[in-house]
Amino acid sequence: YWNIFSAYTEVMQGLSAIGARKVSVESIGIDSWGPGIVCMAKDGSILGLPRMVEDTFSELVNAKFFKRMEKRVLYDTTGVNVLDSSAALQLFALRRSGSVILEDTKHLLFIPSAMAYLLTGKRFCDLTSLSAAGLTDRTSKKISKDVLKACKAKARRFPSVVQAGSKPGKLAEEVAQVTGLGRIPIVTVAGHDLASAAAAVAYAPA
Repeated sequence: YWNIFSAYTEVMQGLSAIGARKVSVESIGIDSWGPGIVCMAKDGSILGLPRMVEDTFSELVNAKFFKRMEKRVLYDTTGVNVLDSSAALQLFALRRSGSVILEDTKHLLFIPSAMAYLLTGKRFCDLTSLSAAGLTDRTSKKISKDVLKACKAKARRFPSVVQAGSKPGKLAEEVAQVTGLGRIPIVTVAGHDLASAAAAVAYAPA
């Protein structure tokens, strides 16, 4: 499992340390290993700990899913290596297991956007996380209805999709006070860690 609550505590401790040192901070960007899915209730409560990818996969789950959508069709639709289309398989595995958590889920977030929600109270999803997870139609750049149908998920459970570089929210008032940083903005970076790493190469010193 991803211990997202422990991760949030560590992030808050880091931000508070920066605030205590009076370091000037212009913005915050969050990336993570992309495909981890966080289930959230209507009131914003996180339902259980997000599962690691390997915990939801099995040969049986894979076989059942690819009967609903062939590997070649999935690849042609998303442009993502089938082995990396883990979000669809995770959702399918949860649905197939009769997950009580999934039944009570109102919103589906990825790890970076869930952490941003805890800091800002705003729900959104960056396009790179959605794309890297194998849920985006490579032509329209929107959530693929065909993939969601195969994994028995609904598009309305995902929040609005934003591009990297947008500013969807600021630190919530209570977070701003606790950390001493003020209401600085969260800037949407490439939420998938490899995408952020690749983008950073251009700015790395020679």
